[in-house]
Amino acid sequence: MLGVVGGALAGHKLQDGISDWKDKRDEEKEQEKQQHHNNNNDMKPPAQLNPHGVAYAGNFSGSSRDMRLDPDYTLHASCKRVDGSYQASSINLNHFLENDQGSFRWVNPNSSNNNRAQQQLQGCQGRQVTVQPGDTLRGIASRVGASFEEIARMNGIQNPDLIYPGQVLNVPGGAPAAQPQQSFGGGEVGNFGQSARNVRLVDGGRRLEGELLKSGGQWVGSSIVLDERIGNDNGTLAYKA
Repeated sequence: MLGVVGGALAGHKLQDGISDWKDKRDEEKEQEKQQHHNNNNDMKPPAQLNPHGVAYAGNFSGSSRDMRLDPDYTLHASCKRVDGSYQASSINLNHFLENDQGSFRWVNPNSSNNNRAQQQLQGCQGRQVTVQPGDTLRGIASRVGASFEEIARMNGIQNPDLIYPGQVLNVPGGAPAAQPQQSFGGGEVGNFGQSARNVRLVDGGRRLEGELLKSGGQWVGSSIVLDERIGNDNGTLAYKA
């Protein structure tokens, strides 16, 4: 009788031990699953919403820091990778943004309509020319059939030997002769920089703003949220169509 009772007690304790071990194992698995989920979430930039409550397609700023803009409109940033480290990356915004009659507009570099920005720019120029690399005031005057002194006077230029690429000059007469497309690093599709000035980053690097040229020679302020199309692909800035 005692042997039967003792065996029953031993069996009960063994069963309790197995049950406790299974509970502990299940708890450890749940903790590992939760930790894995948290680690994955840490690598994802927090969603940022526009005023209408829609998440941005790019959202690079949610996982980047130290944003800055070069004079050639190249955006630089230190971008977070999935392993938690940061990597320096850059992207030329002039390749993806155009001047749409005084407003910034995204351009898909794979679109067949890549020359629309250049056509719009020509419509903006009218009686103006944009200084190209290597241009001189005397050379511009010769192309448009005017004197360099007259162009200097029209634009308030004190030193006729001091002009710079990207400078927009008023010229006398009709539309200027055709000019080669200005390039900031090659391969531009949008090329907003050919008719822009005072371009800068604001809102901690999330927004680009500046003045864009409209038809008739009017400069207007415009801005665009870079998170709309610029994303972070594991440490690399990328355009998100």
